[in-house]
Amino acid sequence: MGSRYLFVDWEGGGNLPPALTLARQMVERGHRVRVLCDPADEADVSAAGCKFVPYIRAPHRRDKSAESDFIRDWEVSHTD
Repeated sequence: MGSRYLFVDWEGGGNLPPALTLARQMVERGHRVRVLCDPADEADVSAAGCKFVPYIRAPHRRDKSAESDFIRDWEVSHTD
């Protein structure tokens, strides 16, 4: 049996897909991988063959809508 790994991620900015690619490859090699992240990503984590663990106390997103985003960088006006 392989090793156990924990990935901690969050929904935003496209950072989860590369992490899940790596996690999926690790699962395929026989490792056990848990991913602690937003409830909005449960389906993607499970599809990668990983065990999903949701945030409980940290701020978290239940969906992937723009309205639920904590970092609303598109609202910032840039001045020169």
